[in-house]
Amino acid sequence: MIRAALALLLTLAAALAVGCKPRPCDTSKPIPLQVLAAPSDRLNTDDRGDSWALNLRLYEVKAGAELDDLEFERVYEERDKPFGEATLRMREAEVFAGKPELWRYEIDPQAAHFVTVGLYREPNGDGWYQVYPVPSDHHKRVCAAQRWPKRRRKPVADPCVYLALDDQELRGGSFPPAGFDLRQFQAQCAPVADLQKKKKKRKKRQRRSLPPALDTNPPPLPSTNAPSAPSAPSVARPAAPRGPTFPR
Repeated sequence: MIRAALALLLTLAAALAVGCKPRPCDTSKPIPLQVLAAPSDRLNTDDRGDSWALNLRLYEVKAGAELDDLEFERVYEERDKPFGEATLRMREAEVFAGKPELWRYEIDPQAAHFVTVGLYREPNGDGWYQVYPVPSDHHKRVCAAQRWPKRRRKPVADPCVYLALDDQELRGGSFPPAGFDLRQFQAQCAPVADLQKKKKKRKKRQRRSLPPALDTNPPPLPSTNAPSAPSAPSVARPAAPRGPTFPR
């Protein structure tokens, strides 16, 4: 009976020990991504100044692709795989002047970059595309947040791509560009930096006692005054003699 009770207690203790261990973080799942597009009132204008809809191509690209100097004609013509074997997926979207859009996607965990291409009528320099680094550590952040105590636990929002679409140029990326109004989107975006990491406490440095200050005042010099001359001895003046006194 006692042996059976001990065996049961050991089994329960082992189960509790296994249950207390944190679950391994699954980083093989797709990464959720929000794309916030804010087109201006003038977008992709023609010769008369009228705005037209702008077609976007959204690419998931592996690491190693050359993304510094892209050619508009090549990306436009090759369409599905402008980055060769590094291209994982291509999506298409459309935006209109003055109408913000919010899209939510599931990104392949192999993707290192999310490339947005704007098919402008007159592309301006390299302002027709934007490269966003996919946060591969997003799932690790979520798992780390779940290990915090409930009273201090904060939900981790999905990462965001911010796109400001001007007349013939698009701007943005990991951070909202100048003039980007987040209030027109009902979205919570994950911060670029992990704000829930514990701050290391700085050790207080012990104040070292300084050595006693050296006396920098020079010692007093001996007096150089000349000795005073000796005073002459005083001579007592003799009293004048008195005359004899007569008996009365």
